[in-house]
Amino acid sequence: MRIAIVTGVSRGLGEALALRLLAEGFRVLGIGRASSARLAGDAYAFAEADLADAARVAQCAHEHFGALARTRPGFAVLINNAAAVEPLGRFGTPVPRSGPRPAPPTIRWRRPGSKC
Repeated sequence: MRIAIVTGVSRGLGEALALRLLAEGFRVLGIGRASSARLAGDAYAFAEADLADAARVAQCAHEHFGALARTRPGFAVLINNAAAVEPLGRFGTPVPRSGPRPAPPTIRWRRPGSKC
């Protein structure tokens, strides 16, 4: 079994990636503030959480992560597609910002049997 965790599935690239992974036979867990109406079915689950709130993500996704782990997948992928678009300021003069900055989009994967 192959699983994928995709953030930012409400629209755009996150939605398209989740749809493609489902079409390729993956079980997909979508995480975000909202899910796309196009994402559905037995192979899709959704955890509602704003990724800027790490405690809430852990709380919402814990049950889903456990269910995925119990399937003992042979392959897993994380696509961190959620990101906030905001002004960074004029060149050389950054805009002051309060609060934590979301992590940049990241794709991590692991082949079965690999150590990294």
